[in-house]
Amino acid sequence: MKLNLFALLAFSIYLTSCQKEESSYTEVSGIVFTKGTSDPIANALVSLEWWDPAVFGETRYYVDSTRTNSAGEFTVSGDLPEYQEYYVIAHADKHFETETSQRLKPNISRGKKQNLSLPLTPYSWIKMNIRKTLGNDYLRINSIHGGNYGYFSSSNDVFYSTALGNRTIEISCFRIKDGIQSTAQYYVYTIGQDTVEVNIEF
Repeated sequence: MKLNLFALLAFSIYLTSCQKEESSYTEVSGIVFTKGTSDPIANALVSLEWWDPAVFGETRYYVDSTRTNSAGEFTVSGDLPEYQEYYVIAHADKHFETETSQRLKPNISRGKKQNLSLPLTPYSWIKMNIRKTLGNDYLRINSIHGGNYGYFSSSNDVFYSTALGNRTIEISCFRIKDGIQSTAQYYVYTIGQDTVEVNIEF
């Protein structure tokens, strides 16, 4: 009888241990596609990560990674620790990374088999034709969403900037005349993997 109780206790501990391990196992399947379209992205790199957040940045740990197939499909899996943040992140050529194109928040749950679609924003470019027609001294253009720099001009110029594709982008301009500033906004709908033009006067 004592042997049976010991065996039952040992089995109970083993079962509890297995359940705990199973609760940490996470599997995520889905598709990576171009935002604003239904076009799948082949050969995108997809990673399963957990982050240990901190006041200044975070420490990131990579659990699994894979490449999407020709239909943009992926599956990543692995064991995730408790009380952390969990992410699946995609990277692809000619597209902004998941983190760049949207405010990244934890997007999966621990210990579950789940599905996740990952839209990636394509690169686009904006050609800005600057024309000094309004008599201002100079013009300042703020950095465009998806671009890296702002621009200054005191004469006719042409500037190119990268931008998030397939969306409406605001171009904020500050025109200065004798130290007095006025503002102007221009809006352009970008096209993924293409260049759109806008004429800006100052």
